[in-house]
Amino acid sequence: MTLGLTVPQSLALGVVALTLGVGLILPVKNYFSRRVRLGPVSALVLTGIIVVVGVLASGLDVRVALNVEPATALGADLLDDSRRVIVGIERVAKRYGEGDTRVDAVQNLDLTVHAAEVVVRLAGCVRP
Repeated sequence: MTLGLTVPQSLALGVVALTLGVGLILPVKNYFSRRVRLGPVSALVLTGIIVVVGVLASGLDVRVALNVEPATALGADLLDDSRRVIVGIERVAKRYGEGDTRVDAVQNLDLTVHAAEVVVRLAGCVRP
């Protein structure tokens, strides 16, 4: 089932690479100091190599994928470590001005980021 999906993908990538390679070589081959020859036999050999490498790579891909533990593939190894604190700050404050014009922009800010958490910072500017 999996092999039936990876082989066509691998072969399609190989065909795209072959097409791009031949498409790039043919227009510029006369500008090289040495002669570049890409005849029909060479093109067929190159195509055969791409097919063989694609099939072998797909088989290896499936073999490696079948040896991966399902929990690891689903990220369970990250969950075991998810409560570890990687960033922790406490009682952060930011004050602007002095006296009557003093503005406390931030007071007693605490932030704790655990492993496997995503933190997004939204920034904006408010002008009067």
